[in-house]
Formats: sequence, C-alpha cells, structure tokens
Amino acid sequence: WAFGSRKKKGEEMRVFEILEGVKRWWRWYLDQYFRPKQYQSLNGALYLLIAVLVAAFSVVNVFAEVLVRDCDYAPDPYVSSWDNRLYPSAECYYEKRWYLLGLSLWEADKGQRLILSIVLGAVLGYERRSPDRPAGMRLMSLVSLGACCFTISSMFCFVSSSSSFD
Repeated sequence: WAFGSRKKKGEEMRVFEILEGVKRWWRWYLDQYFRPKQYQSLNGALYLLIAVLVAAFSVVNVFAEVLVRDCDYAPDPYVSSWDNRLYPSAECYYEKRWYLLGLSLWEADKGQRLILSIVLGAVLGYERRSPDRPAGMRLMSLVSLGACCFTISSMFCFVSSSSSFD
C-alpha cells in the first residue's frame, strides 16, 4: 500500500473479511429500519408526506412577503421598549399567521435565508463540479447551509436591543 510496501496473502484476506463484515452490518441496518417488502407502502407514504411538507414550507418561506400584505403597523417611534428610541418596531412582523403555516414573517425570513443558502451552494457546487469530483453540489450546499446556520445563530447575540451594544 503506502510507500511501496506489499501485503501478504493473509493481510489481504483479513481486509476482505472486514469489508464483508461491514457490508453485512450495513445490510442488516438498512433491513432493520427500511424493510423493503414488509412496510414498503407505509415507507413510501411517509416519504411522500415529508416531501410535501418540505415543499409546502419552502414555498411559504419564499413567498411570505407576497402573502402578507396587511403588515402596515406604524408605531410611535418615541414610545418603544428598546434602548434605541428611534428604532421602529413592527409588531406584525412577529405575529404567527395560519396562511404561513403557523410561521411569522420573522421565521419566514430565516427560512428564506436557509433556502437561498442551499440554492446558491448548489449553484457554486455545479460550477466547481468536474469528472473527478462529482459530489460538488451536495458538498457546497451543505457547507453553505452550515455557514448560514452559524450566521443566523450569531444574530441572536444582541437580540435584547437593536443598539444596546453601542
């Protein structure tokens, strides 16, 4: 293998046995949780339900600003609970709505960021794709999603006020 060393016949058999054991374990694991014959229709229905829910929430997140047109709340900027009295807070931005599938505009905004990071990561992965690296789209999508999650979680560092850290 490395540095020109050669394996003996017994070592090759040992590696082969280990790989066969891993294959058997993996087959057992898949059969344990994803039984191909016994619950095939139930698995299909469950996966279809999950796919429909993911698609529905994705569409709602992307088009949330278009769906919500009644957010015209204009508070008095001098009556605010924030440290910055000039910060206009829109209370309707945090209201949950049934036609957004129970989300608020604030939550839909975070969902838009996640979806956009996945899509742009896939575009970057497609651009970087080559015959010797076929997994570019998946990898870049996951890297972009991780970076987006890190950025969103960092936004809550100063959530107590818009300018209390100044």
